[in-house]
Amino acid sequence: MPEFKNREEYEKWKARKLKELQEKKQAPEVPPPSTEGPQKEEKKVSPGEAPSQAAAQEKCGPLTDVGDLFRNSWEVYKRRIGPLIALYLFSFFCFIAAIAVFAGIGFLFSLPFEGSKGAFIAAGAVIGTLAGMIILFWGLAAVVFAVVDEGLGIRESLARGWHRIWAFMWFFSIAGFIITGGFLLFFFPGLIFLVWFAFGQFILASEDERGMNALLKSREYVKGYWFDVFLRLFLVWLASLAVGIIPFIGPIFSLLFMPFVMIFTFLLYEDLKSRKGAVTYTSTAGEKLKWLGAGTLGYLLIPLLLLAFLGASLTIPFLLLKGMLSSTGREMILSPDKWPQVPGMVPQTPGGQELYTLPQQGQAVAPGQGEPGSFPQMEDKKPDAAGEATLLLDGISETYILKTGFFSDTRFKDPTHATIQFQAPGAEHSNARRIELTLDATRAGRHFADGKAINDSMFGRSSLSIGENTPSGIAASFKFVADGGQIFPPKDSCVITITSPYTGTPGSVFVGEVSGCLVHSAGIDRTLSSIRFSMRGVPSH
Repeated sequence: MPEFKNREEYEKWKARKLKELQEKKQAPEVPPPSTEGPQKEEKKVSPGEAPSQAAAQEKCGPLTDVGDLFRNSWEVYKRRIGPLIALYLFSFFCFIAAIAVFAGIGFLFSLPFEGSKGAFIAAGAVIGTLAGMIILFWGLAAVVFAVVDEGLGIRESLARGWHRIWAFMWFFSIAGFIITGGFLLFFFPGLIFLVWFAFGQFILASEDERGMNALLKSREYVKGYWFDVFLRLFLVWLASLAVGIIPFIGPIFSLLFMPFVMIFTFLLYEDLKSRKGAVTYTSTAGEKLKWLGAGTLGYLLIPLLLLAFLGASLTIPFLLLKGMLSSTGREMILSPDKWPQVPGMVPQTPGGQELYTLPQQGQAVAPGQGEPGSFPQMEDKKPDAAGEATLLLDGISETYILKTGFFSDTRFKDPTHATIQFQAPGAEHSNARRIELTLDATRAGRHFADGKAINDSMFGRSSLSIGENTPSGIAASFKFVADGGQIFPPKDSCVITITSPYTGTPGSVFVGEVSGCLVHSAGIDRTLSSIRFSMRGVPSH
C-alpha cells in the first residue's frame, strides 16, 4: 500500500481500487487460448456452497501491512489531533463535572435535614452519574464522526453526535452486554465477539445501520479475516497498554493515544471495506435474539457456578453429620449437663461462685461469661460507652439514650472536638428526635453555644471554632433535631456546663448539663430545660 500525504489522496486511491475491484467482478472470465494441450477442469462451486476462508482471501486480497497501517494512522492523527483530543477532554470533564454538580446540589438540599445528609448526597451522585453518562456517549459519538469525516470540526462533530446520541447509547449498550457476556463464558467467546463487532460504531456513523444490524454487519466484514484483524487490533491494544504503564506520565499519554487507536481501527475497517466492497446484510429477529441469548448465558453462568460451589461446600458438613449420627457405639450429646469434661478443667467455687479454668491458659470464666463445661472466651470484645440524657421538652419529661456506633453521630476520635448524640428510643436506624452536642469534652466548666454562629455554619457562611476560648465561654455547638430530621439550633444561645470531663479511660464518667435553652427553626420555637446528661466508658468511634 503506497504512502499518502493527506486524506484526499487516500480517498482517491481507495475509490480507484473499489472501481477496479467492481469491474473485475463484473467482467466475464475468458480463459486465454492454450497451445499446450487440454487444461485441467476447474472445480465448480454450487450457488449455496460458502467459499472457504482461503478462497475468500484469494478473491479479495490480503489486508494492508501492519506497518503501513500504523504509518497511515499516524499521518491522520497528526492532522486531527486537536479536534479529537478536545472532544475526548470534553467528554471526560463533563462526566466528572455532572457528578460533582449534582452531588453538591444533594448536599445543599440536605442541610436542613442533617440526619439524611448521606441519602441526599448519594441520590445527587446517582442522578449526576446518569447525566454524565449521557454526556459521555454524546462526546464519544462526536469523536466517531470526527474520525469518519476529516472535514468536520468540533462544533459539527458535536452536532452530529447529538443527533445520533440515542442510537450510539443503544449500540454501545447491546455491544457491551454481548461482549461482556462472552468474556464471562470463559474469556475466549468474548475475545471472538470483540473482534467481530469492533467496527460497529463506524458502520453506525458512515452506513447508518443501527443497533444489532451494525454489530452483525461488522461481523460480515470480518468474515474470512478474523485472525488478520485480531493481530492488528492486538498490536494497537498492546501499544496502548505500553503507553499507559509509563511511570507518572502514563495516564496523560494514554489519553493522547486514544484517538490514534480510534483512527487505526477506522482505517482497518475501511481496508476491509475496500477488499470486500459494501456488504449488504439484513438480520432477522430470531438471529438478534440468538446473539442476545449468547450474551445472557455468560451472566447466568456466574450465579450457577456460585450455587454449585455453595452446594458442594454444604455437602461436606452434612456428610460429616451423617457419619457422626451413624457411628456405632457412640452417643451424640445435646444436653449441657451431659457435656464431657475437659481433662484439667476443674470447677472452683470461691465464695460460692463457680469458675472454670484452663490450666494452659490460666484464665477463669465466671458464670456470666460461660456455662459449665464451656471453654473460656479468649478475646474480650471492647465494651462500648453507655449513657443517657434527661430533659423537659416544652414542659414534658423525656429520656434520651446515648447513640454510638457507625450509624450514629457520636464521635470521640478527637475528644477536643467530640460529638455526642442522645436520641429518643425508637426503631434501629430511625430518624427519631435527639440532641447533639459538639465541644471540647476534656475541659470542665462553661461552654457557650452561639445560635447565630451555629446557624451560619449550617449554611456554609462560616465555621465553628470548637474549643476556642471566648468571653462567654469555650465555643461549642448544641442542636435539637425533631422527628424526621428538622434541625433546631439555639434561637439566641445555650450554656453547657461540664462537671466531669472526659478522660478516655474505660471507667471514666463524662457528665454535664444545659441551662434552659430556646431553640428555633422555620418560625417554630421549642423550649428545652433541665437537661442533664452523662456518659460512661469510651465510645467505639
